[in-house]
Amino acid sequence: MRVIIAFLPALLAVATGCAEDRCDPSLWREVTPTVQAHESFGVAVLESGHVLVVGGHALGDGGRSDSRYIDDVEIYDPMNDRWRATTSLPEVLEGISQLVVLPDRRVMLVGETTRNATRARVDLYDPVSESWSQTGSLVVARDGSWPTRLGDDRVLAAGGIDYYAPGRPVHASAEVYDPATETWSLVGAMSVPRVGHRTARLADGSVLVVGGTDIEDSDHHLALLERFDPTTLAFHASGELHVARSQHAVATLTGGRVLVAGGAVGAYGHHTSLRKAELYDPGTETTVEVGDMLEARASFTLLPLADGRALAVGGVVRQDGNRALASAEVFDPETGVWSSAGCMHVARWQHSTVALADDSILAIGGFNNGTGQLRSVERLDHVP
Repeated sequence: MRVIIAFLPALLAVATGCAEDRCDPSLWREVTPTVQAHESFGVAVLESGHVLVVGGHALGDGGRSDSRYIDDVEIYDPMNDRWRATTSLPEVLEGISQLVVLPDRRVMLVGETTRNATRARVDLYDPVSESWSQTGSLVVARDGSWPTRLGDDRVLAAGGIDYYAPGRPVHASAEVYDPATETWSLVGAMSVPRVGHRTARLADGSVLVVGGTDIEDSDHHLALLERFDPTTLAFHASGELHVARSQHAVATLTGGRVLVAGGAVGAYGHHTSLRKAELYDPGTETTVEVGDMLEARASFTLLPLADGRALAVGGVVRQDGNRALASAEVFDPETGVWSSAGCMHVARWQHSTVALADDSILAIGGFNNGTGQLRSVERLDHVP
């Protein structure tokens, strides 16, 4: 079921919202850059408060026109504003969707794709020994499964694609990892295959699967929401989005609702970035349209904040020649309105953001149309 609620303040936000070329750059400050440039990489905040950055895409020796995938791994110390290299990945991967921090504080990297195969392999990074080890492999090789830790500390991997299997299949299958046995087991499948989706863990430990497409690079974006129950090990339909989308972002807010924002529609090479946002209520399994974002954006980051709001950072305007965005904006669920959170010094997409222990925000790496993959890192000390 879908519900539409109009927010009058949202209309005002559209009229008065801060344009990309008029937002305040003084809120963000540049900090020490990463050792290596990173785009489409994995990121995790460790128990120590340090930030782990894993792999991705980097500039080659030839500069902007030369790029390569890397196995470089780095750790950031926010107290001393210092990056350092740590043990490299066991193999080079062509981008990483999402890392998972396990109960024992190790960091899990699930599947993804090498230069010549989509992996079933799963790796664990130990922040104490700063070493990588291999754990149980997936039953089904998959890239872009957006692995998510369940409420009982198991891990769900759902959907994704195998780029090297005949027909490049998109998966509906899902599997769960048990950290006690270090094994994966197939569970109930989703009703449709998905790639380019996002996941959000809900307060009851279940997982919401949002958006994506059922065929690689197609314009058939998915509105159906599906919810995984870790008790029954099955998915069920859980409402629909008002706007089907991919390249979007989701965040579970204080109180349990899920914000779905931005993204893109259209076929590969003809995408249009979106300003549309909506809230999912897990209690009623319904979605509510809220105020549009100030900027249309895809391939951006969305962070839940400690005060109940959510922060969107960077991204790309697909219909404007893949123009990278420097702007940030914050969503207030009480009013349904977005407001400006300033501009970074460097526009970026395919980057990552994390919240640090002091609630400041770190924006790391990504891609800029003018300079390519980025070493640039910026910090927002206070979200307005």
